[in-house]
Amino acid sequence: MNKCAKRLLTACIICSWLVVTVAAGSGANWPTYRGDNSRSGVTAESIRVPLSLQWTFLPVNPPKPAWPSTGEELPRMHVDNAYHVVAANGIACFASSVTDKLIAVDANAGTIRWTFTAEGPIRFAPSIEKGRVYFGSDDG
Repeated sequence: MNKCAKRLLTACIICSWLVVTVAAGSGANWPTYRGDNSRSGVTAESIRVPLSLQWTFLPVNPPKPAWPSTGEELPRMHVDNAYHVVAANGIACFASSVTDKLIAVDANAGTIRWTFTAEGPIRFAPSIEKGRVYFGSDDG
């Protein structure tokens, strides 16, 4: 992984951590990609400072985009080059395009609550609605 990719992955992990921090710490939900159906990326919640690290969850494998940048005919927008975390009701969920898993982590403790393995890569963030997690994968 080159230096730029490492920085991007670190930035995505930090952003995801902030989402989980807001969702777990204040009770606010972030149930879909960028927080709401408008994809605004905005919350009315305030982050209480100073921040302190409560837990860390480090996936074994970094994300693997569907289209490698070195072989592209046309430039593409890569949406699967980071783990996009959603959080609601005390769980944080993200999907893996490498292990084909949907992972639900306890937002307060950082422990895995459950996983589901699809039959293909899961490239987009899941959504949480009324206690259910919805997602799509490459297996259709």
